[in-house]
Amino acid sequence: MGANCYLIEHLDRVIVVDPGINNVHVIAERLNHRMQHLDYVILTHEHIDHIQGVKPLCEMFDVEVIATATCFESLKNPKLNLSAAYSGEDPISYVPRRVVSVESLGAKLQWDDVQIKFYPTPGHCAGAMCFVVGDFLFSGDTLLERIKTYTTAPDSSIEQLAVSLTMIRNEFGVEMMVYPGHESCFRFGDVIPFIDSQIRLLRRKILLSGNKKA
Repeated sequence: MGANCYLIEHLDRVIVVDPGINNVHVIAERLNHRMQHLDYVILTHEHIDHIQGVKPLCEMFDVEVIATATCFESLKNPKLNLSAAYSGEDPISYVPRRVVSVESLGAKLQWDDVQIKFYPTPGHCAGAMCFVVGDFLFSGDTLLERIKTYTTAPDSSIEQLAVSLTMIRNEFGVEMMVYPGHESCFRFGDVIPFIDSQIRLLRRKILLSGNKKA
């Protein structure tokens, strides 16, 4: 479905990010060939193109899955994880046995000598989050390179997205490399004007929506 799946490697240990592919045997073969251990699966959000491989990976490796609590709830709901909307795909209703819930902004995980920092970023959907490993930001679908963040999911929120993008805009340095949920990686500083324009547009939409309700 065109989403990015990442493998983060540290020595002989690996984290899989957003396994949206059905054929996770490719990942398993790579790990076995390199004699690597799968420590975690991290989900940036709950949509089908990012989660299809979660169940088979958990069945193969009994691995811990890291996501927001809202993301885990949406994994059980085919409407919210969008699997019900894809013809030809079986609806997904699954929660991993071993989970680590991210509840707060800036929550940290120590992975050997590497620190991972998590940032819940609802807006694109309720369970979205970004996370940072070293100088790399994994942004899921919250931040793409010059592509407007979609807010068409059942639990999307332009109000929450405006807050999340403002936090991202203020939190990270210009040299941070961003690895998004779709398309290629990019330098954070190169998209700051685009982020600013998105925030302005969202705030105008929120204002207009408030005026209509008044």
